Amino acid sequence: MPDEKTKKIQDTAAALFNGYIEEKPYELWLSFDTKLAKEMSRFVVGAMYARDVLPLTQRANT
Repeated sequence: MPDEKTKKIQDTAAALFNGYIEEKPYELWLSFDTKLAKEMSRFVVGAMYARDVLPLTQRANT
């Protein structure tokens, strides 16, 4: 069973790439380096894009 971070990464990847018909970045990286593919995918999807979106009203109050 995946941990919480892995689950969030999978959910974010699905939201970003679901229905995308072109070659996905992970597939390109995987074609030449398996370890790099996993590290890059976890960074891009897990760090850059896996964040909670705050509603405008909440952002205005901070």
